[in-house]
Amino acid sequence: MNALKQLTPFGVCEYLLPLFLLLFLSTFLRGQTTLNFNYTGNMQTWTVPSGVAQVYIEATGAQGGVGQGENAFGGFGGRATGDLSVTPGQTLYIFVGGRGQTAIVDQVSGGGWNGGGNAFSINGGLRGGGGGASDVRVNGTSLNNRVIVGGGGGGTS
Repeated sequence: MNALKQLTPFGVCEYLLPLFLLLFLSTFLRGQTTLNFNYTGNMQTWTVPSGVAQVYIEATGAQGGVGQGENAFGGFGGRATGDLSVTPGQTLYIFVGGRGQTAIVDQVSGGGWNGGGNAFSINGGLRGGGGGASDVRVNGTSLNNRVIVGGGGGGTS
């Protein structure tokens, strides 16, 4: 399990799940299956199996990058949840956002994968990159095909 790492003042890392799908199966199957999709830096796909008519999606954007100071943690990503009607054989395109880069002196701190904004550190100020969004798309992979989005968290300075 990876993707969204929260740093605490005590140096302990807690891992938060960035995106998961909870599938509600038809009454014939009488069950639920949870699928977790972690950050890979690439689009992932999932094909709806036979008997599934609806999925519950929870999308959480990635955390922003760490900036200046010991308590300058990046902002947490936004969280979006909802049900999506699906049909067997349909492909869902899954994009799990990447964490924003930690600040680098007098350089660009890259934004996380899937839309995180870059930040530039100048004159000694350190700014972390923004976290990438996590989303699910149907009927194509363009931004217009998004059906749910958990926005990325802001980088700190």
